[in-house]
Amino acid sequence: MFVAFYFAVETTFNLFYFLNTNANYKQKLQELETLKQENQQLKDEIKYANSDEFVEKYARENLGLGKENETIVYFEKKEENIPEQEEKVENLFQKLLKLFKK
Repeated sequence: MFVAFYFAVETTFNLFYFLNTNANYKQKLQELETLKQENQQLKDEIKYANSDEFVEKYARENLGLGKENETIVYFEKKEENIPEQEEKVENLFQKLLKLFKK
């Protein structure tokens, strides 16, 4: 009787262990597939970074370089004067208040 009970408990534990291991295996396969895709994406980015197209684009955008006999034109970025705009709005409200106070 004790031996039958022991085998039943042992079989149950082995079944749970197998199911848990199988679920863990499927999860690890999914993680492996994700990592393979990420690895391929990184390889593609490295390949692009080593291309002449990327080097030229980087030199133009970040270093301000151009091709031979090419003229580079720079534009200044104007900062917005937000405080001046706020003053104009305040002046408008003050004018409206004066108008309605009369």
